[in-house]
Amino acid sequence: MENKNIRICAAWIALMAIIVMISSAGASAQVLPGTAIRVNMINQEPDPVDAGQYVTVKFRVENIGIDMAKNVVFQLMPDFPFSLDPGTNATKSVGSLVGVQDANNAVTLEYRIKVDQQALSGSTNLKLRYNIDSSGWVELPAFQVRVRRYFLGLSIDSIATSQEYFEPGRQNDVTISVKNMADSPMRSVSVSLSLEGTTPFAPIGSGTEKRAYSIQPGQTQNFTFQLLTSPDTILGLYKISIAIEYIDEANNNHTISDILGIVVNAKPEISVRIDSSAIKSAGSSGKITLKLVNLGIGDVRFLNLKFSDTPDLTIVSGNEQYIGQLSSDDYDTADINAYVARANEGIVEIPVTLDYSDAMGNSYEQNESVVLRIYSAAEQRRLGISSGKSPLWILLIVIIIAVGIVFYRKRKRRSLKRQ
Repeated sequence: MENKNIRICAAWIALMAIIVMISSAGASAQVLPGTAIRVNMINQEPDPVDAGQYVTVKFRVENIGIDMAKNVVFQLMPDFPFSLDPGTNATKSVGSLVGVQDANNAVTLEYRIKVDQQALSGSTNLKLRYNIDSSGWVELPAFQVRVRRYFLGLSIDSIATSQEYFEPGRQNDVTISVKNMADSPMRSVSVSLSLEGTTPFAPIGSGTEKRAYSIQPGQTQNFTFQLLTSPDTILGLYKISIAIEYIDEANNNHTISDILGIVVNAKPEISVRIDSSAIKSAGSSGKITLKLVNLGIGDVRFLNLKFSDTPDLTIVSGNEQYIGQLSSDDYDTADINAYVARANEGIVEIPVTLDYSDAMGNSYEQNESVVLRIYSAAEQRRLGISSGKSPLWILLIVIIIAVGIVFYRKRKRRSLKRQ
């Protein structure tokens, strides 16, 4: 009887020694009688995971009980928004786990999980359970997987202007279309333009801010601003800052910033007319000077002229002439030599094609028909614009001169005979 008591005491002493040894290994170590499965989530990758993507979740499995846990099986129980690919087994066996395991001998359990596209941002529960030697399932407390959903709120759907470009001194409309890309309403929507500083625009009829109480899911709301361009604006590209502020369903404030580009331009206006002409009558040739005037508010670049022949007119000089740049409110001239065969009611048309670019690099082709006035002999005498003596007048002058010479010689001979 005494030996039996001694053996019982020795067994208890040994057990207590084991417990003390395990406890001394670390303050966090815990040993329980029987089998005790402890599961910790090691990490998730990526962290957080974007909605619609895959996440790999790892668990550390330990048996902190004294007895061996045989035939341990785990099963993932994915609920929305988590799922496993078809053919992927949610049940995994980790075999048998010896008692009193430490972290170095723990088993790692890993699952690759799909996150639904409609998942919301935040920490979402992931369920896991285990079974020891077919003794029944034990569900563990839910683990937290961090999910991030790309926020779909308001966005600028389009920006439209009433004209292709703004002209100095004129009013134009700018319409900003804002669309709600989310599945919930957005409220207290404010759209504003920053017109301070060097921008040459001023709001007409309203301020620089437009508001809407709310924009429903999938709805597009238009915000229109009337802007007047300063008359003395230099042609070019101007940038305006856009700010959109709103509140989502969770009372979070959001701000969208963007840039609006506005082109200030004006269509060139070139006038072409006759400056001077040496040709006054049909059947003659001479130099014609054309005057080109830039009546527009923008400069013209790469100005090139092309002249065409007609049944009434033949260009004797080159049919093309390059002018280059022609500034606003300025002029230049172009000379051509031409032959006029005939005139229709005193009019001869000179076809001219002008090719050029404006200050913004836009190309233009302008076709003009310049009128050259042709005069009859009677009109030339009446207006005093005769281009020269006619053959008849020349013949008369020659005859008069010849008669004068003959008369002079006869008179001189008579004088000699008298002497």
